[in-house]
Amino acid sequence: MANPSGGSYGGGPVVFYGVVIHDAIKRGNKDELQKLLADAKKHHQEEGDLGKAIKELEDAVNKK
Repeated sequence: MANPSGGSYGGGPVVFYGVVIHDAIKRGNKDELQKLLADAKKHHQEEGDLGKAIKELEDAVNKK
């Protein structure tokens, strides 16, 4: 799964979309919000169901 921040999941920085989205909403810049919405929709389309990915991660963690 691609990291939306371009960072690394191997211990490097990870920016979660929720934080980015909430910060953008607080700033209230409509152009920024529209770009972020388009980016989020594209990411969702490319990556599929995040809920399913989370469930798979939970299952993997619980197997150990």
